[in-house]
Amino acid sequence: MTEKCSEIENLQEKYDTFNLHKKVKEMVNCNKKRSTAILRDQNNDIILGIENKLQRWKEYVEELFNDSRPNTPPKADENMNEKGPEITKDEVIHAIRSQKDGKATGPDNIHAEVIKLMAEQDGRGLQLLKSLYCVNHQKFIEVLKTTGIDREEIRLITNLYWQQNAVVKIEGTSSEEITIKRGVRQGCVLSPLLFNIYSEAIFKALEGIECGIKINGKVINNIRYADDTVVLAENEQDLQRLMNELVRHSENCGLLINTTKTKVLAFTKTPGQIHLDINGDPVEQVSSYKYLGCIVNDQCDPKKEIRSRIEQVRFEFGATGTHGQMLHFSVLLYGCESWTLDISLEKKLDAFEMYIYRRILRISWVQRVSNVEVLHRMRKQKELMFTIKERKTRPKIGHIMRGKKYELLRLIIEGKVQGKRSIGRRQNSWLKDIRRWFGCSSIDIFRMAVSRMTLAI
Repeated sequence: MTEKCSEIENLQEKYDTFNLHKKVKEMVNCNKKRSTAILRDQNNDIILGIENKLQRWKEYVEELFNDSRPNTPPKADENMNEKGPEITKDEVIHAIRSQKDGKATGPDNIHAEVIKLMAEQDGRGLQLLKSLYCVNHQKFIEVLKTTGIDREEIRLITNLYWQQNAVVKIEGTSSEEITIKRGVRQGCVLSPLLFNIYSEAIFKALEGIECGIKINGKVINNIRYADDTVVLAENEQDLQRLMNELVRHSENCGLLINTTKTKVLAFTKTPGQIHLDINGDPVEQVSSYKYLGCIVNDQCDPKKEIRSRIEQVRFEFGATGTHGQMLHFSVLLYGCESWTLDISLEKKLDAFEMYIYRRILRISWVQRVSNVEVLHRMRKQKELMFTIKERKTRPKIGHIMRGKKYELLRLIIEGKVQGKRSIGRRQNSWLKDIRRWFGCSSIDIFRMAVSRMTLAI
């Protein structure tokens, strides 16, 4: 257990949240018994027996990935370039350096960490040869042909997608092979990029529509992360128009919008009902919604998100006991770079940190032990708020102010969103936290970030 805790602490110091969560989950679920869910057939009758379950899963997967796609891949355009540009040495070096550590090895059984440590040798060359489920392969290849991708690369991608099978495995027993006729490959490193190219062809339809939010004269009407999309508009009519165009182009590309998971969220101080429909189906209006793991509400209040994070940590800590120690703070700090805090929230976070320490030391609430004594026994200082300040300032503000790809985010932080501010007290802003913590003006903070000056926390 001590070795596992040390390994997780090292991952936390490296800010490797992916592997950190993975290790914590392994600790939490290591003693849990695996339960088999009840499986029902099309008549809602319970299915018994491994063979019957495999057959039902096989039917479900075949129905999910079935499509009217021909069995032979389409022929490549003869006018297209057969071979693309040569892969340069700099591209190979960049690909090696950008590999994530801790991943599975390839056919050569060499880990990425070893490849990164290899020294360069002279005379040696390297030659590198549900919306996600519904991507139509034929239209997908047609979209790739319009992006300028070389004929040879399109041929490789076509063969990759026209020759794929899958099996269902239940309790060590595998089903027969199932032919996959639509959707992107699950777990493939190329899939996110290919799906982004496919979805980009859909959202190009919204570029010419002057509906959305204006930021420094530029209209922004959608923000996307893979298949999680947010459509933005200033009023109900513009939002309906954008959705109609999005639905029409999505259906032309073989994608359908899931109305059960689509919600409407109105940011306004005057409550009202928003009437929005997708192909005649009404879309539910909500006051809060979880997007990319974070709770977004109509009041732009981070309290709900922070309370939710605290309860998640409280649950995880109870599941692992005192062995978990500080390891679950990564769950609490997920997305903390975007939080807007006030003094009351900072005190709440400090109090929760002391609560965790007292649980670790098994100090009862009836015992009169000061926080100073608790920290002395833990041999550490308060670090939760320090970590939040560090994540918001040191890497974040500098990257935003200097990086070209953060231009939109920089304009939002600088307050260059067009329109009038509503009546009432101004809400806390992301930048106001930094001004309060360091006693600097916004101009001074921007100047120090651009000049790569370090803010003392």
